[in-house]
Amino acid sequence: MNTLDLCILFIHHSDDELTRFHADLIRTNNPTAHFVPLTFSKGLAGAVSPGKFFPGEWPSRNTDNLIYAWSWSCDYVLAKRYVVLEYDTLCTVPICDFYRAVWNEPLAAAASVTLEKNPDWWWFREIPDFRPFGNTLAGIIPLSGLFLSNEALTSLAELARNPLYWPLFCECRVGTMARAAGYSPVRISPDAADFLTWQPRVPSRPGIWHPVKSKQDSV
Repeated sequence: MNTLDLCILFIHHSDDELTRFHADLIRTNNPTAHFVPLTFSKGLAGAVSPGKFFPGEWPSRNTDNLIYAWSWSCDYVLAKRYVVLEYDTLCTVPICDFYRAVWNEPLAAAASVTLEKNPDWWWFREIPDFRPFGNTLAGIIPLSGLFLSNEALTSLAELARNPLYWPLFCECRVGTMARAAGYSPVRISPDAADFLTWQPRVPSRPGIWHPVKSKQDSV
């Protein structure tokens, strides 16, 4: 069986105009990539709902759960590289261009934090006891835009079986498990955090932007 070069994991929660618009743009700009729409319940036609990989109160806290659950399901697709894009991500360029500098890295994100350097990060502050995690507490910001090699995805999915990580917020869980597995996230590009962040974006040039909440804000 041939291994795909790129698999796009499109995380969403409904079949609405914005979700369809962003999904269509991703497909249009990446015609050779394998596109997998992932959802906890409702979603696009043909969307995959692999179920819960571990207990979690709110899907919004456990968005990464979909990635691990899918990787252990019969719907799993083997690829060299995976990129996670959420429904509110505007993609107006080929992914291979945006990620050119990290194309052969095991794990990349727009930004990352560690407990040592960023002790006041919101998702560290909610952890009552740091000791069980040793020196591994970390985070990636945001989840959308996460770039993973097959080996990195496999490592994270295996660690996600451990209940130690279940209470963590998804972006803290990804960063912490990555660090526990020996990965240090590489920045996608020097200006990646201008494109991919938590704060609403109004795109000013071609790229991959998150979050974009309206078609009217598109380039």
